[in-house]
Amino acid sequence: GKKAQGEMMLDYEIILMESANKPLPDRPKIVPDMINYIVEILPLGIRDLRPKGLVMVYKPYLQFKVAGNAIVRQTQPSKRPNTKNPNYHCDKLKIACKMPKDPIFAPKLNISVFDKRLGGFTNALIGRTSIDLEVHMKKDGKNPKYKPPGGIPFLGKETSNHFLDPPLQYEKKDTLVRPKVIEEPVIEDKRKYSLPSDMSDDDSDKMATISPLPQLSNFFQGETTKKAKAFVPKNTTEEYMIGRKEYEEELEWLLGTTPFEEYPIFKADSLISEDFSRIGYFKGIVRVYEDILKGEDREKPEKFGLTDPIQLDMRELSVPHSVIVRVYILKGYNIPAKDDDKNTSDPYLTVKLGKMHLSDRANHLNNQIKDVKFLKYFELETKFPGSSKLEISLFDYESIGKDNLIGATVIDLEDRWFSEVWRKGEPWKIKNKGENEDFTNEEQVALDRFINSPTEVRPLWHPSRSQQQGSLKLWIDILHLADARNVPPIDITPLPRKNYELRIIIYRCRNWEKVGDIMTSMTDLFIKMKFEKDENWLSTDIHYRAETTMSFNWRMKFDVKLPIDYDKEGELDLKMQMCDFDILFNDILDEKKLNLREYFSRANEVDEPLQFFPAENSGKALLFEEHMANFCSEFDASHVIRESVYDDVSVNRDVEVGNKKRGMISENTSLVHRKSVYGSNSMKQSYGTDSEGSMVRPKATKKKISMWSKIKEGLGFGPDPPFSGWIKLENVGEVCMGIEIIPEKYVAKLPAGDGRSAPNSNPELPEPEGRLDPSRMINPLYALKTCFGNGILMRLTGAICFILFIAAIVFLGPTISSSLVIAEDIPFGDYLIPLG
Repeated sequence: GKKAQGEMMLDYEIILMESANKPLPDRPKIVPDMINYIVEILPLGIRDLRPKGLVMVYKPYLQFKVAGNAIVRQTQPSKRPNTKNPNYHCDKLKIACKMPKDPIFAPKLNISVFDKRLGGFTNALIGRTSIDLEVHMKKDGKNPKYKPPGGIPFLGKETSNHFLDPPLQYEKKDTLVRPKVIEEPVIEDKRKYSLPSDMSDDDSDKMATISPLPQLSNFFQGETTKKAKAFVPKNTTEEYMIGRKEYEEELEWLLGTTPFEEYPIFKADSLISEDFSRIGYFKGIVRVYEDILKGEDREKPEKFGLTDPIQLDMRELSVPHSVIVRVYILKGYNIPAKDDDKNTSDPYLTVKLGKMHLSDRANHLNNQIKDVKFLKYFELETKFPGSSKLEISLFDYESIGKDNLIGATVIDLEDRWFSEVWRKGEPWKIKNKGENEDFTNEEQVALDRFINSPTEVRPLWHPSRSQQQGSLKLWIDILHLADARNVPPIDITPLPRKNYELRIIIYRCRNWEKVGDIMTSMTDLFIKMKFEKDENWLSTDIHYRAETTMSFNWRMKFDVKLPIDYDKEGELDLKMQMCDFDILFNDILDEKKLNLREYFSRANEVDEPLQFFPAENSGKALLFEEHMANFCSEFDASHVIRESVYDDVSVNRDVEVGNKKRGMISENTSLVHRKSVYGSNSMKQSYGTDSEGSMVRPKATKKKISMWSKIKEGLGFGPDPPFSGWIKLENVGEVCMGIEIIPEKYVAKLPAGDGRSAPNSNPELPEPEGRLDPSRMINPLYALKTCFGNGILMRLTGAICFILFIAAIVFLGPTISSSLVIAEDIPFGDYLIPLG
């Protein structure tokens, strides 16, 4: 393209042709008034310096010059901490010069990057940039483009996509609108890069004076006071997420204005070309104010309102801070497929900070689709000020050829470290409590952590694509080197999954309202269940011709792997359907989802056979969610199936479950087979024998059995079985069921068959009572009741009785009438019949 040779400011006037010959009024003077200014530069350093080609950098330094002025200021050459991220630990550089009083005519501050080579014999120019001083001139607060010292607010893609090379040519835009996370002023972006480069920003709020660097043990906690520690049940699936704030965007949206200004450095010979080539960034702070002060006052222009103070503790910039950066990458979302033949990808992660480069290529994941669970941890060491650009890249593994870059994201850790919002953690810290308030369990977990950084979701960008290439969910901890030695990293590696057997027993139903046959008010009920991810249903047998009570005594078994991978398997709800059997199509009377997440979590923690319901059934029907709440609040040793026989000692070892004690089953312990027969008041239990043949029986307690209990027992509806509960189905009925989960290592020791098949034990399920008996169908009343139900049977019986009554009147009426007439003709009274 054509070479650009600079910029020009023009002023023009349009004159009508008929007025061209008339004398024109004198034009106002266009030469601006000049006054003395001081341009003050705080050069923090150069970041991410990467000259193009094979150029090696040895000791880079910066040179500053105001356009049209002969004064030049420069830093000392530096290669600390490294040549790509040199720091310049020096005082503020000041350039006293004359500049136009009106900011619109302000010149550029030209910055050149030189490299000191051959022991100082040559100074090679490797890069340039320029800063528009207009936005740094306060002019008594009348400059609408003035920006206080410091960086710019986060602008989303425009500042997060580091692959934008050259930078975007910003034009004046409408007001920026984005989802609000915290209340912030609306920002209008007028920044514009030009040749060689100029940058201007709209007004932004002043950042509060940054606080001194605190001890990291107080990070994100503020002045929160701890309360008495509460017991928190361990969630073995994502324990590290308890009490951790989660954000669905980059954390920069919350951090607001960055503490430093950052300007792109371009390749030296490309500034006069339309083809920009960025080779790094200059990071620092620039202030411009009138030179009207004398003596010591010249060091404090902010005191006299000539400019705004630098919102940093200068002492922190002069001393390097050795820190440990811990990166926890949890998940990837919408990861594009790179293997076209399989429409999948084989992703792995790399992280880079300064000279440290870590890769997880050896542990790449195979055949991943869209959403990927990484759970990877990386630890890096750096110094601030210093190497600050943390680059997280996602690659697609290739066994042959070069791996493909999927996308990358870059985080400026130096800006976070010196950010006031990051240090105080106001958006995500645990707020203090009142006098009589206590922290929740989740808040207590957060307070117990040494540092509790929030998670964020960062977009991935590719250098050859303008669209986002997925995103990563992660969090970052930054700790002093001394603190990191005493604080171990959080273990986010997934726990090994174990096999379990979930057993559901459907005992019976009562108070059934939703019938299958409206005419007879009867239902041919059966219940089927499955996990949402499964295709096949498990079903009970059918209780034919039931009215309000049904009996099943049916066991269903499901294979489960714990802990549940909820990202891939969802909530893993257990779906239960109540159905009415028909010859052609079965009717679904109701459907219920049972969320067993908390139950599975406790089972995985205990790793022993575990009951869901308490030992004694209260008989009260509750919603399943209420049963789950009771389980979580009342969970103790009574829920653990712990009947066991030890070889020599008949005692149970104690192991803590949360803050309570429970008996523990040893893996080598022979378990007793429970053979409880439910539906009977006698509750007979026969136990197996130990290895020596001795019987083990529980202590029996005699209870007085009432006549009503005997009647219920005769009907097959005796007391509710232990470890069961009544689940209320609104506007449908109530179901009595039992739920228990058995680890694979105990399945053989606690055998149980499907339904009522062998081995029918743990517990033994008797044949259901109240079922249809084909042998009694010869009884017409029983047959009518079975076919038509009690309602129709009673109505039919009434109708038959009425018909018999009418028939009796019809057929016996004349006989009765004749008898009454004859009786009237028989003489009585004076006529006596002699006897004898």
